[in-house]
Amino acid sequence: MNPVLEKELAPGVRLRGFADTRFKTMRISVHMIVPLRQETAAVYALLPAVMSRVCKAYPDYTLMSRYLCDLYGASLTTGVRRMGDCQVLSLHASSIADRYALDGRAVSRQLAELLASLLFDPYFEEGTFPQESILKEKRQMLELLASEFNDKQLYARRKCEAALFAGEPAGIGRCGTPEEIRKIDGNALLEAWKTLLNTAVFEIFVLGDCDPEGIAPLFSQPFAALHRSPCKLTTGVLPVRPAVQRLEETLPVEQSKLVMGLRLQQPMQQFDAMRLMIALFGGSPSSKLFVNVREKQSLCYYCAARGDLLKGALFVESGIDAVQRVAVEQAVLQQLQAVQAGDFTNDEWQKARLALANSCRTVNDYLGATENWYLSQLLFDAIRTPEEDINALMAVTPEQIVQAAQSASLDTVYVLKGREGQ
Repeated sequence: MNPVLEKELAPGVRLRGFADTRFKTMRISVHMIVPLRQETAAVYALLPAVMSRVCKAYPDYTLMSRYLCDLYGASLTTGVRRMGDCQVLSLHASSIADRYALDGRAVSRQLAELLASLLFDPYFEEGTFPQESILKEKRQMLELLASEFNDKQLYARRKCEAALFAGEPAGIGRCGTPEEIRKIDGNALLEAWKTLLNTAVFEIFVLGDCDPEGIAPLFSQPFAALHRSPCKLTTGVLPVRPAVQRLEETLPVEQSKLVMGLRLQQPMQQFDAMRLMIALFGGSPSSKLFVNVREKQSLCYYCAARGDLLKGALFVESGIDAVQRVAVEQAVLQQLQAVQAGDFTNDEWQKARLALANSCRTVNDYLGATENWYLSQLLFDAIRTPEEDINALMAVTPEQIVQAAQSASLDTVYVLKGREGQ
């Protein structure tokens, strides 16, 4: 991969270019990052989907689809995610690299022009976004939330997150609530669009076999016409509760779920040690949770840990029989106590370190992974390359892993009881 191009196109607007001729494709993404707030979560989440359906150049969904097909089957997708206390709204476009276009067409430039048109020149009916687009995308977003409810592993995770982060921006659903989505109208979307253009932090990624330098002006020129005042992006870490918060819910499912939420103190100051600690504890196939709780003790159907270090949180998720929930919780805490006491072998922590390092080595093999790597570090003090990350991981000592583990305290326990527990 060539050196990373980084350009400030306007206040709060940055373009990152990753030109790499190993790929036969290219990808352009526009990410709009704003503070996550209850009053704007739903309307902001819906906006990228509505914007992506039509624009002034292609005011009909059929015309838009034909144009994408004409660009060698180009794809146009949207996304919404939470990152710390922020909401990330995304537009993605991808297709083949220019050198593979049979007619010599500059596919990358046309995709960039299309994204710029969606952002700055949307198609309006009666002064706002088309009613048909709004209704269809509202229905799809409601179906998305319904599908998350039907995925009980994801549902349990979201419920524990909401409880752990209650009162914080991170506790707000990234798409708002179904009730808030149903209330959205064209006027609300229009105001949200105007506000985003002037206040959101924009991160634009251009990746693959293409020329980021040639694409940059297609975004910098329309941004130059705006009077932007970018919002400030922050995220915070709260201390553990004085008493463990316990929640229980019963639904007609076959398998119960146990999600344990722990607080981590000073996670960013111990960032590399924290990641290794989580991998050793429950984030890899050789982790203590998998080897001991899942395999040796056979207490659960699955058991794994994942961290949200921006928020200083660690979540342990298990699929269990309801009668085993106390035994599973105790077994998980026993494995945590073992890490806190330094009760792990050299082989265990070396495997955890190699697992993370191998994951870093694959980042540059996928355009989406490269994009996510750099976007996920947006709120960090400094952004590291995968190679720099590997070097930092290799420098972590077992003593630092123990210190990181000792900052973990149980905060919230959520249990979803299934039929076998009734």
